Amino acid sequence: MKRVIIIMALLYVSVHAMAQRNRYGMTIIKQQSGDCGIDRQAEFEKLIDLTTLTDLCTPYKYAAEKITHQDYNGCKTSSFVYKDYGAYQLKMEVDIPTHSNGPYPFIIYVHGGGWANGSLNGFANQSKFLATRGIAGVRISYSLKKQQGHFDMGMEELEAAYQFVKLHAQEWNLDLTRLGYAGGSAGAPLASLATVKNKNCKLFIGANGIYDFTYTAHTGSFPSGSNSYLKNHQSGDKLKEISAMHHIPKENPPAVALFHGTADVTIPYQQSLLFYDAVTKKGGLAEKHIFPNYSHTFYNKDVSDKYEDITIAMYNFANKIFNK
Repeated sequence: MKRVIIIMALLYVSVHAMAQRNRYGMTIIKQQSGDCGIDRQAEFEKLIDLTTLTDLCTPYKYAAEKITHQDYNGCKTSSFVYKDYGAYQLKMEVDIPTHSNGPYPFIIYVHGGGWANGSLNGFANQSKFLATRGIAGVRISYSLKKQQGHFDMGMEELEAAYQFVKLHAQEWNLDLTRLGYAGGSAGAPLASLATVKNKNCKLFIGANGIYDFTYTAHTGSFPSGSNSYLKNHQSGDKLKEISAMHHIPKENPPAVALFHGTADVTIPYQQSLLFYDAVTKKGGLAEKHIFPNYSHTFYNKDVSDKYEDITIAMYNFANKIFNK
């Protein structure tokens, strides 16, 4: 019986790994009737009117239009271990510009993956695109749930990564007065909290993120109430402790650019609206980029047709803030 369950699980992973997506980032499936359908269709129907989308079952394949291969090649990437637990290591990859002179502003990228998966390659394309244009990138890994990771531990690891960067800033020709964070999905709450707690941080870029764990008016499927990553933060004030929206500095708040799709059944786009409003009320500069009908992780290459637009917008925002 156990063997059957394992085989079924492997088949499920295999099928979903090969599954095609439409341009909105939704996974296309075949229904029992043989007709085309969308994975988690009932959940999407609660958020948007699927009947207005005539291309739901049209497979999407990325084809470069605004970004070419050369747009990623103006940087040098080096790998480092920034924390060693013995049983495993936490690594970072640093993308340093080669076509411009430093010292360079830089962004620390924190990947998503539900705190269960993901790697420092999560933002590799975006980081190398920005680095080719003079904004260095530091892409980090952090302890996942399978490594007994949890939110407090993740924040300690982000701080350790920052201290490691500070130690090597002169060697890497980085400008410590022009620092930013970027995070996607499960990485966004970590990166945004690090942003608002670091007085030297100038900006935050978030995609499909959670910024207020206490907000319950609109709920998605992540995180579940039993998520072990939140074991020290289960309710009330403990959830507020890890919600960036409740820690925005009163003076000189960091600039933020937020990207979210209205068809995000994992993390509702209202989270980005809340954070945008909170930053602007404190007098901070904020941008919100809300994409009708787009689903979770649509900002990634090969997932939806908005990847290039979002990557270019990320650069334009960072370049504007770092060169003010």
